[in-house]
Amino acid sequence: MTSSYTVNNGLEKPAAGDQEGAWGGTLNTNFDIIDRVLSGVGSISLSGTTHTLTTTDGTLTDGMYRVLVFTGALGANNTVTISPNDQDKLYFIVNNTTDSGSSGPYSVIIKQGTGATVTVENGRADIVYADGAGSGAAVVSLGTEIGQRAFDLYTYTASAGQTTFTGSDTSSKTLAYSAGNLFVTLNGVTLENGTDYTATNGTSVVLTDAATADDELNIYAFNTFSVANVTTASADFSIGDDLSFTSDGAIINMGADSDVTLTHVADTGVTLSAGDNATVLQLDSNDSGASSGPKILLNRTSDSPADDDYTGTIIFQGENDNNQQFKTAQLSAQAKDVSDGTEDSELQLATIINGTLTNGVVVTSNGVSMPTQPAWGARGTGSVTMSGTSSYVVAANSVEVVDIGGNYDTSTYQFTAPMDGTYYVAMSFCPTTLPGVTGPAQWLYKNGSALKELGINYSSDRFETTTGVYILSLDAGDYIEQRMVNYNNTTFVLDRSRGFFGGFLIG
Repeated sequence: MTSSYTVNNGLEKPAAGDQEGAWGGTLNTNFDIIDRVLSGVGSISLSGTTHTLTTTDGTLTDGMYRVLVFTGALGANNTVTISPNDQDKLYFIVNNTTDSGSSGPYSVIIKQGTGATVTVENGRADIVYADGAGSGAAVVSLGTEIGQRAFDLYTYTASAGQTTFTGSDTSSKTLAYSAGNLFVTLNGVTLENGTDYTATNGTSVVLTDAATADDELNIYAFNTFSVANVTTASADFSIGDDLSFTSDGAIINMGADSDVTLTHVADTGVTLSAGDNATVLQLDSNDSGASSGPKILLNRTSDSPADDDYTGTIIFQGENDNNQQFKTAQLSAQAKDVSDGTEDSELQLATIINGTLTNGVVVTSNGVSMPTQPAWGARGTGSVTMSGTSSYVVAANSVEVVDIGGNYDTSTYQFTAPMDGTYYVAMSFCPTTLPGVTGPAQWLYKNGSALKELGINYSSDRFETTTGVYILSLDAGDYIEQRMVNYNNTTFVLDRSRGFFGGFLIG
Protein backbone atom coordinates (compact mmCIF):
# COMPACT_ATOMS: atom_id res chain seq x y z
CA MET A 1 0.00 0.00 0.00
CA THR A 2 1.10 3.62 -0.62
CA SER A 3 2.23 5.95 2.16
CA SER A 4 0.44 9.29 2.71
CA TYR A 5 1.98 12.53 3.96
CA THR A 6 1.05 15.32 6.37
CA VAL A 7 -0.48 18.35 4.67
CA ASN A 8 2.00 21.13 5.49
CA ASN A 9 5.40 19.55 6.17
CA GLY A 10 5.39 16.21 4.33
CA LEU A 11 5.93 13.75 7.20
CA GLU A 12 5.47 10.23 5.84
CA LYS A 13 2.57 8.14 7.19
CA PRO A 14 3.10 4.51 6.10
CA ALA A 15 -0.01 2.54 5.33
CA ALA A 16 -1.03 -0.18 7.76
CA GLY A 17 1.24 -3.23 7.34
CA ASP A 18 3.72 -1.38 5.10
CA GLN A 19 7.50 -1.00 5.50
CA GLU A 20 8.00 -4.06 7.63
CA GLY A 21 11.58 -3.87 8.88
CA ALA A 22 12.04 -0.36 7.42
CA TRP A 23 10.13 1.68 9.96
CA GLY A 24 13.31 2.94 11.59
CA GLY A 25 14.47 4.83 8.50
CA THR A 26 11.09 6.46 7.95
CA LEU A 27 10.75 7.35 11.62
CA ASN A 28 14.23 8.90 11.74
CA THR A 29 13.51 11.00 8.66
CA ASN A 30 10.27 12.18 10.22
CA PHE A 31 12.11 13.15 13.41
CA ASP A 32 14.61 15.14 11.34
CA ILE A 33 11.76 16.91 9.56
CA ILE A 34 10.10 17.75 12.89
CA ASP A 35 13.39 19.10 14.25
CA ARG A 36 13.85 21.25 11.15
CA VAL A 37 10.27 22.54 11.27
CA LEU A 38 10.45 23.42 14.96
CA SER A 39 13.76 25.27 15.15
CA GLY A 40 15.87 24.53 12.12
CA VAL A 41 17.90 27.33 10.58
CA GLY A 42 18.64 27.02 6.89
CA SER A 43 21.19 29.12 5.04
CA ILE A 44 20.03 29.44 1.44
CA SER A 45 22.23 31.06 -1.19
CA LEU A 46 20.35 33.09 -3.79
CA SER A 47 21.43 34.18 -7.25
CA GLY A 48 19.66 35.76 -10.17
CA THR A 49 16.12 37.07 -9.70
CA THR A 50 14.09 33.95 -8.76
CA HIS A 51 14.31 30.99 -6.42
CA THR A 52 11.86 28.19 -5.55
CA LEU A 53 11.58 27.15 -1.91
CA THR A 54 10.32 23.58 -2.00
CA THR A 55 8.84 21.21 0.57
CA THR A 56 9.06 17.63 -0.75
CA ASP A 57 7.03 14.91 0.94
CA GLY A 58 9.13 12.53 3.04
CA THR A 59 12.42 14.26 2.19
CA LEU A 60 14.46 16.82 4.10
CA THR A 61 14.14 19.96 1.96
CA ASP A 62 14.76 23.70 2.42
CA GLY A 63 11.06 24.51 2.69
CA MET A 64 10.94 22.70 6.04
CA TYR A 65 13.27 25.11 7.88
CA ARG A 66 11.64 27.36 10.45
CA VAL A 67 14.26 30.09 9.96
CA LEU A 68 15.43 30.97 6.46
CA VAL A 69 18.66 32.95 6.20
CA PHE A 70 19.09 34.10 2.61
CA THR A 71 22.65 34.75 1.50
CA GLY A 72 24.42 35.14 -1.82
CA ALA A 73 25.40 38.06 -4.03
CA LEU A 74 22.50 39.69 -5.86
CA GLY A 75 22.38 42.11 -8.74
CA ALA A 76 18.62 42.68 -8.45
CA ASN A 77 15.71 41.86 -6.16
CA ASN A 78 15.11 38.10 -5.87
CA THR A 79 11.61 36.58 -5.74
CA VAL A 80 11.40 33.41 -3.64
CA THR A 81 8.35 31.28 -4.43
CA ILE A 82 7.04 28.90 -1.75
CA SER A 83 6.13 25.54 -3.32
CA PRO A 84 3.71 23.83 -3.30
CA ASN A 85 1.11 26.60 -3.08
CA ASP A 86 -1.40 24.59 -1.03
CA GLN A 87 0.64 24.31 2.19
CA ASP A 88 0.30 26.69 5.15
CA LYS A 89 3.74 27.99 6.13
CA LEU A 90 5.19 30.16 8.88
CA TYR A 91 8.77 31.36 8.39
CA PHE A 92 11.26 33.59 10.12
CA ILE A 93 13.02 35.34 7.22
CA VAL A 94 16.43 37.03 7.30
CA ASN A 95 17.88 38.84 4.27
CA ASN A 96 21.65 38.58 4.60
CA THR A 97 22.37 38.87 0.87
CA THR A 98 25.14 41.06 -0.47
CA ASP A 99 25.40 43.34 -3.50
CA SER A 100 27.14 41.80 -6.48
CA GLY A 101 27.73 45.23 -7.98
CA SER A 102 27.27 48.79 -6.81
CA SER A 103 23.54 49.42 -7.28
CA GLY A 104 22.20 47.43 -4.34
CA PRO A 105 21.60 46.23 -1.75
CA TYR A 106 18.56 44.25 -2.85
CA SER A 107 15.41 42.85 -1.32
CA VAL A 108 14.05 39.32 -1.10
CA ILE A 109 10.39 39.06 -2.16
CA ILE A 110 8.41 36.15 -0.70
CA LYS A 111 5.40 34.81 -2.65
CA GLN A 112 3.32 31.63 -2.86
CA GLY A 113 0.65 32.28 -5.48
CA THR A 114 -0.79 35.25 -7.30
CA GLY A 115 -1.87 36.89 -4.04
CA ALA A 116 -0.02 39.37 -1.86
CA THR A 117 3.74 39.19 -1.43
CA VAL A 118 6.11 40.31 1.32
CA THR A 119 9.33 42.24 0.71
CA VAL A 120 12.19 41.79 3.17
CA GLU A 121 14.77 44.51 2.70
CA ASN A 122 18.48 43.78 2.83
CA GLY A 123 19.77 43.48 6.38
CA ARG A 124 16.25 43.16 7.75
CA ALA A 125 14.22 40.30 9.20
CA ASP A 126 10.54 39.46 9.27
CA ILE A 127 7.98 36.80 10.20
CA VAL A 128 5.82 35.74 7.25
CA TYR A 129 2.74 33.57 6.92
CA ALA A 130 1.75 31.85 3.66
CA ASP A 131 -1.93 30.91 3.54
CA GLY A 132 -1.64 27.88 1.18
CA ALA A 133 -4.72 28.94 -0.78
CA GLY A 134 -3.62 27.39 -4.07
CA SER A 135 -2.98 29.43 -7.19
CA GLY A 136 -4.15 32.62 -5.50
CA ALA A 137 -2.14 32.01 -2.32
CA ALA A 138 -0.95 35.11 -0.47
CA VAL A 139 1.86 35.89 1.95
CA VAL A 140 1.41 38.22 4.93
CA SER A 141 4.09 39.94 7.01
CA LEU A 142 3.30 39.40 10.67
CA GLY A 143 6.09 41.81 11.56
CA THR A 144 4.49 44.55 9.47
CA GLU A 145 1.04 43.80 10.85
CA ILE A 146 2.26 44.54 14.36
CA GLY A 147 3.92 47.67 13.11
CA GLN A 148 7.63 46.93 13.10
CA ARG A 149 10.35 44.52 12.03
CA ALA A 150 10.19 41.49 14.33
CA PHE A 151 13.84 40.69 15.03
CA ASP A 152 17.46 40.94 13.93
CA LEU A 153 19.51 37.80 13.33
CA TYR A 154 23.21 37.67 14.15
CA THR A 155 25.18 34.63 12.91
CA TYR A 156 28.63 33.71 14.23
CA THR A 157 31.00 30.90 13.21
CA ALA A 158 32.78 29.76 16.37
CA SER A 159 36.44 29.06 16.86
CA ALA A 160 37.59 26.18 19.05
CA GLY A 161 36.91 26.90 22.73
CA GLN A 162 35.07 30.17 22.08
CA THR A 163 32.51 31.19 24.72
CA THR A 164 31.94 34.92 24.17
CA PHE A 165 30.28 36.20 21.01
CA THR A 166 30.19 39.96 20.48
CA GLY A 167 30.83 42.65 17.89
CA SER A 168 30.51 41.95 14.16
CA ASP A 169 28.94 38.72 12.94
CA THR A 170 29.57 36.96 9.63
CA SER A 171 27.53 39.66 7.85
CA SER A 172 29.41 42.52 9.57
CA LYS A 173 26.42 43.42 11.74
CA THR A 174 27.28 44.51 15.28
CA LEU A 175 25.43 42.59 17.98
CA ALA A 176 22.84 44.60 19.88
CA TYR A 177 19.82 43.36 21.82
CA SER A 178 17.54 44.10 24.73
CA ALA A 179 18.06 41.73 27.65
CA GLY A 180 15.33 39.12 27.77
CA ASN A 181 14.22 39.79 24.19
CA LEU A 182 16.30 37.19 22.37
CA PHE A 183 16.77 33.49 21.83
CA VAL A 184 19.88 31.64 20.77
CA THR A 185 20.54 28.45 18.78
CA LEU A 186 23.77 26.50 18.39
CA ASN A 187 23.91 24.32 15.27
CA GLY A 188 20.11 24.53 15.12
CA VAL A 189 19.54 23.51 18.76
CA THR A 190 17.75 26.06 20.93
CA LEU A 191 19.75 27.12 24.01
CA GLU A 192 18.20 28.09 27.34
CA ASN A 193 18.93 31.54 28.69
CA GLY A 194 20.59 31.40 32.10
CA THR A 195 21.49 27.73 31.73
CA ASP A 196 23.23 27.38 28.38
CA TYR A 197 24.21 31.03 28.01
CA THR A 198 23.99 34.46 29.65
CA ALA A 199 23.01 37.67 27.86
CA THR A 200 22.64 40.71 30.07
CA ASN A 201 24.64 43.64 28.71
CA GLY A 202 23.05 44.09 25.28
CA THR A 203 26.29 43.59 23.36
CA SER A 204 27.55 40.04 24.03
CA VAL A 205 26.34 36.47 24.54
CA VAL A 206 28.43 34.13 26.71
CA LEU A 207 28.07 30.34 26.39
CA THR A 208 28.23 28.17 29.48
CA ASP A 209 30.09 25.45 27.57
CA ALA A 210 32.74 26.34 25.02
CA ALA A 211 31.91 25.89 21.35
CA THR A 212 33.92 23.76 18.98
CA ALA A 213 35.47 24.97 15.75
CA ASP A 214 32.95 25.92 13.01
CA ASP A 215 29.92 25.67 15.28
CA GLU A 216 27.20 28.07 14.06
CA LEU A 217 25.66 30.33 16.69
CA ASN A 218 22.50 32.23 15.75
CA ILE A 219 21.21 35.05 17.96
CA TYR A 220 17.68 36.28 17.33
CA ALA A 221 17.32 39.74 18.87
CA PHE A 222 13.65 40.69 19.02
CA ASN A 223 12.94 44.38 18.70
CA THR A 224 11.42 46.36 21.55
CA PHE A 225 8.46 48.10 20.01
CA SER A 226 7.36 51.64 20.67
CA VAL A 227 3.97 51.86 22.35
CA ALA A 228 2.32 53.01 19.11
CA ASN A 229 2.84 49.46 17.83
CA VAL A 230 1.87 46.16 19.39
CA THR A 231 4.70 45.82 21.84
CA THR A 232 6.70 43.43 23.91
CA ALA A 233 4.85 43.73 27.20
CA SER A 234 6.53 44.99 30.33
CA ALA A 235 5.38 45.14 33.92
CA ASP A 236 3.85 48.61 33.50
CA PHE A 237 1.95 47.85 30.30
CA SER A 238 -1.04 45.57 29.97
CA ILE A 239 -3.82 44.79 27.54
CA GLY A 240 -7.03 43.28 28.82
CA ASP A 241 -10.44 44.85 28.72
CA ASP A 242 -8.46 48.08 29.14
CA LEU A 243 -5.15 49.29 27.75
CA SER A 244 -3.04 50.32 30.75
CA PHE A 245 0.26 52.19 31.19
CA THR A 246 1.03 52.25 34.88
CA SER A 247 4.42 54.00 34.98
CA ASP A 248 4.68 57.73 35.64
CA GLY A 249 5.99 59.55 32.61
CA ALA A 250 4.85 56.91 30.08
CA ILE A 251 5.10 58.08 26.47
CA ILE A 252 3.11 56.95 23.45
CA ASN A 253 5.11 57.60 20.27
CA MET A 254 3.30 57.90 16.95
CA GLY A 255 4.74 58.13 13.47
CA ALA A 256 7.81 56.65 11.81
CA ASP A 257 10.05 59.25 13.44
CA SER A 258 7.95 59.58 16.62
CA ASP A 259 7.01 63.11 15.54
CA VAL A 260 3.81 62.98 17.59
CA THR A 261 3.94 61.98 21.26
CA LEU A 262 1.44 61.65 24.09
CA THR A 263 3.23 61.97 27.43
CA HIS A 264 1.85 61.20 30.87
CA VAL A 265 2.65 63.95 33.39
CA ALA A 266 2.51 62.31 36.81
CA ASP A 267 -0.54 63.31 38.86
CA THR A 268 -1.33 66.12 36.40
CA GLY A 269 -2.53 64.88 33.01
CA VAL A 270 -1.16 64.26 29.54
CA THR A 271 0.76 66.38 27.05
CA LEU A 272 0.25 66.05 23.29
CA SER A 273 3.23 67.20 21.24
CA ALA A 274 3.55 67.41 17.47
CA GLY A 275 7.09 68.78 17.21
CA ASP A 276 7.39 71.35 14.42
CA ASN A 277 4.01 70.51 12.92
CA ALA A 278 1.48 73.34 12.81
CA THR A 279 -1.54 71.10 13.44
CA VAL A 280 -1.40 69.29 16.78
CA LEU A 281 -4.99 68.13 17.22
CA GLN A 282 -7.73 67.98 14.60
CA LEU A 283 -11.30 66.85 15.27
CA ASP A 284 -13.35 65.69 12.28
CA SER A 285 -17.04 64.78 12.20
CA ASN A 286 -19.05 63.40 9.29
CA ASP A 287 -22.41 63.92 11.00
CA SER A 288 -24.76 65.34 8.36
CA GLY A 289 -27.08 67.01 10.86
CA ALA A 290 -27.45 70.77 10.35
CA SER A 291 -26.73 71.51 14.01
CA SER A 292 -23.92 69.00 14.41
CA GLY A 293 -20.19 69.37 14.17
CA PRO A 294 -17.01 68.46 16.05
CA LYS A 295 -17.32 69.21 19.75
CA ILE A 296 -14.91 69.70 22.63
CA LEU A 297 -16.41 68.95 26.04
CA LEU A 298 -14.81 70.21 29.26
CA ASN A 299 -16.83 68.50 31.97
CA ARG A 300 -16.31 69.19 35.66
CA THR A 301 -17.83 66.40 37.74
CA SER A 302 -17.27 67.72 41.26
CA ASP A 303 -19.37 66.12 44.01
CA SER A 304 -19.57 69.44 45.87
CA PRO A 305 -20.28 72.23 43.38
CA ALA A 306 -20.30 75.78 44.68
CA ASP A 307 -20.98 79.26 43.36
CA ASP A 308 -18.01 80.76 41.48
CA ASP A 309 -16.54 77.33 40.64
CA TYR A 310 -14.58 77.33 37.40
CA THR A 311 -15.90 74.59 35.10
CA GLY A 312 -13.20 74.66 32.46
CA THR A 313 -10.19 76.61 31.23
CA ILE A 314 -8.26 76.72 27.98
CA ILE A 315 -4.74 78.10 28.49
CA PHE A 316 -2.47 79.54 25.82
CA GLN A 317 1.19 79.44 26.79
CA GLY A 318 4.56 80.40 25.34
CA GLU A 319 8.13 81.32 26.28
CA ASN A 320 9.57 84.70 27.20
CA ASP A 321 13.05 85.91 26.24
CA ASN A 322 14.44 84.22 29.36
CA ASN A 323 13.22 80.79 28.19
CA GLN A 324 10.54 80.75 30.87
CA GLN A 325 7.01 79.54 30.21
CA PHE A 326 4.22 82.07 30.71
CA LYS A 327 0.50 82.22 30.03
CA THR A 328 -0.26 84.45 27.05
CA ALA A 329 -4.04 84.14 27.28
CA GLN A 330 -6.74 82.16 29.06
CA LEU A 331 -10.38 81.36 28.30
CA SER A 332 -12.37 80.32 31.37
CA ALA A 333 -15.97 79.44 32.19
CA GLN A 334 -17.17 80.25 35.71
CA ALA A 335 -20.40 79.07 37.32
CA LYS A 336 -21.64 82.12 39.22
CA ASP A 337 -24.74 80.32 40.55
CA VAL A 338 -25.01 76.52 40.78
CA SER A 339 -28.51 76.36 42.30
CA ASP A 340 -30.82 74.02 40.41
CA GLY A 341 -33.14 76.05 38.21
CA THR A 342 -31.34 79.39 38.60
CA GLU A 343 -27.93 78.48 37.20
CA ASP A 344 -25.88 81.41 35.99
CA SER A 345 -22.44 81.60 34.42
CA GLU A 346 -19.97 83.82 32.63
CA LEU A 347 -17.18 83.36 30.11
CA GLN A 348 -13.91 85.20 30.76
CA LEU A 349 -11.15 86.02 28.29
CA ALA A 350 -7.90 87.04 29.95
CA THR A 351 -4.63 88.26 28.47
CA ILE A 352 -1.27 89.10 29.99
CA ILE A 353 -0.74 92.76 30.95
CA ASN A 354 2.61 93.76 32.45
CA GLY A 355 3.20 90.18 33.53
CA THR A 356 -0.25 89.71 35.10
CA LEU A 357 -3.10 87.70 33.59
CA THR A 358 -6.14 90.00 33.56
CA ASN A 359 -9.73 89.50 32.39
CA GLY A 360 -10.24 91.77 29.38
CA VAL A 361 -13.63 90.50 28.20
CA VAL A 362 -16.45 88.99 30.26
CA VAL A 363 -19.52 87.53 28.53
CA THR A 364 -22.77 87.00 30.44
CA SER A 365 -26.41 86.59 29.45
CA ASN A 366 -26.72 90.39 29.81
CA GLY A 367 -24.05 91.13 27.24
CA VAL A 368 -20.33 91.81 27.00
CA SER A 369 -18.27 93.84 29.45
CA MET A 370 -14.62 94.78 29.26
CA PRO A 371 -13.35 95.28 32.81
CA THR A 372 -9.91 96.47 31.73
CA GLN A 373 -10.89 98.57 28.71
CA PRO A 374 -8.83 101.77 29.12
CA ALA A 375 -10.89 104.66 30.54
CA TRP A 376 -10.10 107.64 32.73
CA GLY A 377 -11.61 110.79 34.21
CA ALA A 378 -10.41 113.41 36.71
CA ARG A 379 -11.28 116.84 38.09
CA GLY A 380 -9.05 119.50 39.50
CA THR A 381 -9.07 121.27 42.83
CA GLY A 382 -8.50 124.89 43.78
CA SER A 383 -7.85 127.57 41.18
CA VAL A 384 -5.10 129.01 39.00
CA THR A 385 -4.52 132.59 37.82
CA MET A 386 -3.56 133.23 34.19
CA SER A 387 -2.17 136.44 32.71
CA GLY A 388 -0.11 137.36 29.72
CA THR A 389 -0.78 136.77 26.07
CA SER A 390 -0.47 133.13 24.90
CA SER A 391 0.38 131.84 28.33
CA TYR A 392 -0.86 128.33 29.10
CA VAL A 393 -1.23 125.91 31.97
CA VAL A 394 -1.73 122.15 32.08
CA ALA A 395 -5.02 121.31 33.73
CA ALA A 396 -4.08 119.86 37.09
CA ASN A 397 -6.81 117.24 37.26
CA SER A 398 -5.87 115.02 40.19
CA VAL A 399 -9.02 114.40 42.24
CA GLU A 400 -12.12 112.28 41.75
CA VAL A 401 -9.91 110.13 39.58
CA VAL A 402 -11.27 107.12 37.70
CA ASP A 403 -8.47 105.23 35.98
CA ILE A 404 -9.25 101.79 34.50
CA GLY A 405 -6.03 100.22 33.36
CA GLY A 406 -3.70 102.59 35.24
CA ASN A 407 -2.86 104.80 32.26
CA TYR A 408 -3.57 108.26 33.74
CA ASP A 409 -0.70 109.97 35.57
CA THR A 410 -1.91 112.22 38.42
CA SER A 411 1.46 113.96 38.63
CA THR A 412 1.79 114.97 34.96
CA TYR A 413 -2.00 114.94 34.30
CA GLN A 414 -1.43 112.99 31.11
CA PHE A 415 -3.18 109.92 29.70
CA THR A 416 -0.91 107.45 27.85
CA ALA A 417 -2.54 105.09 25.36
CA PRO A 418 -1.79 101.46 26.32
CA MET A 419 -2.69 100.17 22.85
CA ASP A 420 -3.41 101.29 19.33
CA GLY A 421 -7.02 102.33 18.86
CA THR A 422 -9.69 104.99 18.54
CA TYR A 423 -10.34 107.03 21.68
CA TYR A 424 -13.14 109.33 22.86
CA VAL A 425 -11.94 112.42 24.79
CA ALA A 426 -13.99 115.01 26.73
CA MET A 427 -12.67 118.20 28.41
CA SER A 428 -14.19 121.24 30.20
CA PHE A 429 -12.99 124.41 31.94
CA CYS A 430 -14.50 127.45 33.70
CA PRO A 431 -12.97 130.94 34.29
CA THR A 432 -14.27 132.69 37.41
CA THR A 433 -13.00 136.18 36.49
CA LEU A 434 -14.71 137.91 33.57
CA PRO A 435 -12.08 137.71 30.85
CA GLY A 436 -13.68 139.88 28.23
CA VAL A 437 -13.80 139.16 24.55
CA THR A 438 -11.29 136.64 23.14
CA GLY A 439 -10.54 135.14 26.47
CA PRO A 440 -9.14 131.78 27.50
CA ALA A 441 -9.45 128.57 25.46
CA GLN A 442 -8.77 124.89 26.09
CA TRP A 443 -6.62 122.78 23.81
CA LEU A 444 -6.00 119.05 23.45
CA TYR A 445 -2.27 118.38 23.22
CA LYS A 446 -0.78 115.16 21.85
CA ASN A 447 2.83 114.16 22.54
CA GLY A 448 3.58 117.76 23.60
CA SER A 449 2.10 119.46 20.52
CA ALA A 450 -1.22 121.29 20.08
CA LEU A 451 -3.73 119.06 18.35
CA LYS A 452 -7.20 120.61 18.60
CA GLU A 453 -8.91 123.61 20.21
CA LEU A 454 -11.90 122.30 22.12
CA GLY A 455 -13.71 125.43 23.33
CA ILE A 456 -13.08 129.15 23.96
CA ASN A 457 -14.77 131.47 26.44
CA TYR A 458 -15.96 134.79 24.90
CA SER A 459 -18.22 135.83 27.74
CA SER A 460 -17.62 139.30 29.14
CA ASP A 461 -20.38 139.43 31.69
CA ARG A 462 -20.87 135.97 33.19
CA PHE A 463 -19.12 132.73 34.15
CA GLU A 464 -19.40 129.89 31.65
CA THR A 465 -18.20 126.29 31.70
CA THR A 466 -16.97 125.34 28.25
CA THR A 467 -16.96 121.67 27.19
CA GLY A 468 -15.44 120.01 24.13
CA VAL A 469 -15.29 116.44 22.88
CA TYR A 470 -13.04 114.80 20.33
CA ILE A 471 -12.48 111.38 18.77
CA LEU A 472 -8.95 110.59 17.72
CA SER A 473 -6.63 107.75 16.85
CA LEU A 474 -3.74 106.99 19.18
CA ASP A 475 -0.86 104.58 18.92
CA ALA A 476 0.36 102.72 21.97
CA GLY A 477 2.64 105.10 23.88
CA ASP A 478 1.04 108.33 22.63
CA TYR A 479 0.10 110.70 25.46
CA ILE A 480 -2.49 113.47 25.59
CA GLU A 481 -3.22 116.30 28.03
CA GLN A 482 -5.58 119.26 28.58
CA ARG A 483 -4.09 122.78 28.42
CA MET A 484 -5.67 126.24 28.89
CA VAL A 485 -4.34 129.10 26.75
CA ASN A 486 -4.79 132.85 27.33
CA TYR A 487 -5.44 134.80 24.12
CA ASN A 488 -5.11 138.32 25.60
CA ASN A 489 -3.41 140.20 28.36
CA THR A 490 -6.26 140.07 30.81
CA THR A 491 -5.80 138.38 34.10
CA PHE A 492 -8.38 135.81 35.14
CA VAL A 493 -8.85 132.88 37.46
CA LEU A 494 -9.70 129.33 36.37
CA ASP A 495 -11.84 127.25 38.73
CA ARG A 496 -10.22 123.84 38.55
CA SER A 497 -13.03 122.13 40.47
CA ARG A 498 -15.32 122.85 37.53
CA GLY A 499 -12.85 121.43 35.01
CA PHE A 500 -12.72 117.88 33.71
CA PHE A 501 -10.50 115.69 31.54
CA GLY A 502 -11.46 112.12 30.61
CA GLY A 503 -12.20 109.57 27.92
CA PHE A 504 -12.09 105.91 26.94
CA LEU A 505 -11.07 103.47 24.24
CA ILE A 506 -13.78 102.96 21.64
CA GLY A 507 -12.11 100.20 19.69
